[in-house]
Amino acid sequence: MNGKRAKLIGVGVGPGDPELITVKGMKAIQSADVIVYHETETHNSNALRIAKRWISEKAHLQPLTYPVTVQSDSRSDLYREKLNQFYNNSYQTIDLYLKNNKTVVILAEGDPLFYSSFMYLYDLLGKSYPTEIIPGISSIFGAASVLQVPLCYRNQSFTILSGVLEKQALVEKLRNGDAFAIMKVGRNLSKIKEALEITGLTERALYIERATMDEQKIIPILEADGEKSPYFSLVLIPGIKHKIKT
Repeated sequence: MNGKRAKLIGVGVGPGDPELITVKGMKAIQSADVIVYHETETHNSNALRIAKRWISEKAHLQPLTYPVTVQSDSRSDLYREKLNQFYNNSYQTIDLYLKNNKTVVILAEGDPLFYSSFMYLYDLLGKSYPTEIIPGISSIFGAASVLQVPLCYRNQSFTILSGVLEKQALVEKLRNGDAFAIMKVGRNLSKIKEALEITGLTERALYIERATMDEQKIIPILEADGEKSPYFSLVLIPGIKHKIKT
């Protein structure tokens, strides 16, 4: 017995640029026995791509392959059933490593506690084993830095919205705030554009795909194709600028 104890670590790998991982996150990745990452049947893991340069050759790579994709209807019973089974199977896989006193790092794009699959695994495992969560830079702030736009001034409020909302719900929320980020854009882009037009926010809206990645694109939102908007896309509506008098 070497006295080593199991440990579960959720590491936020940031928005896409590998150099935006925190030093603490990098060290956790380097020392892990097992690296867990999510992928789909048609797309490789973006989180693994970001973290790859810091993964030890001795570490075991453990993929978790989603049975469904972002194109699936999340409101259907079949979707929920498949996803529940996926997380239960994932729990059993990771639990086995932890029972063998391994240090398991689960990679999360952006931050582990913000729209992340890590959260569901934490709910299943976090109370049973020593756990650490290392924050990461959200795509919202990665996008703002690329676009070089301040998000809020003075006493303004900042609201994060899901593009999955019905159009009328989006309109109501966009009418009651100062600045916004709209996540989960993807196939919801056409609906989002309609909501922005209704609320008069189109001119302030900024659209970006794959922020901080090599493939990043900044496109005028009116020119963005609602049928081809990728998963890694978002819309920012910055607060109205307060100018300093000189």
